[in-house]
Amino acid sequence: MICPSCCEQAKQLQSSLAEKLLPQPITMGSTAGDTWMREFEDAMRLADEIMSKIQEASDLARAGKDASRSVSSTRRSITRLNAKADRLDALLKEGPEKAGVSERELYRRQDMVVGIRYRAKSQAATLTQIGNSADRGALLPSSSQPAETDRTAGLENQGIVGLQKQIMKEQDDQLDELAQTVSSTHHIALAVNDELDLHTQLLDDIDRDLDSTRSRVKNVRDKLTRLSRQSGRSCSYVCLFLTMIGIIIVLLVLMDVLKWF
Repeated sequence: MICPSCCEQAKQLQSSLAEKLLPQPITMGSTAGDTWMREFEDAMRLADEIMSKIQEASDLARAGKDASRSVSSTRRSITRLNAKADRLDALLKEGPEKAGVSERELYRRQDMVVGIRYRAKSQAATLTQIGNSADRGALLPSSSQPAETDRTAGLENQGIVGLQKQIMKEQDDQLDELAQTVSSTHHIALAVNDELDLHTQLLDDIDRDLDSTRSRVKNVRDKLTRLSRQSGRSCSYVCLFLTMIGIIIVLLVLMDVLKWF
């Protein structure tokens, strides 16, 4: 659980620290367009925005809502704040002459950067506490209770334990039935596989028989073709022979007829 006053205390502490570290009127080496001061003011505004986001995430967590998105966004903002602090520190390391300020002002600005870093660190710690609490609330909701069902209504602890054992036995029986079904399906699949192998072998035998029959039919067709050719030649010879005989007979008849004249 998040302490209800945790965020309030952090906010008050950071506000008091911000008041101490807010820039005072500078009289040496400072102008209205001081780049370092502008970046410092941007960092302070970002720190205030982070505090508002932390308060929003805390409200979401206390309400039991999902605060993960708000926590992630705030964590990215804290990373940006640390980057700004690094930038400000790098500008101060150039020395008072390049920074255009007195040595006393340089030390004061270094203290201001330390204050920003402390503020970012405290905000990160508060945010981590909120994030951990939100995660625990999402994983282990303390206010939620198991839903009552018709089977558990009116049962005491012993009865609920007995009901759980009965449910587990029913599940075991269902698993046994499922295992038997799977085994039966496996045997059926093996039988179908054997039947397919037999049919494949029969088809192979039919293919071989068809090839043999096709070869025999081709041989018979070739023999018939040769016989047909030979038969055609024999008929030609017979017709020629009969024609010659007919011519001879006609000549003989004509010779006999001419003798009478």
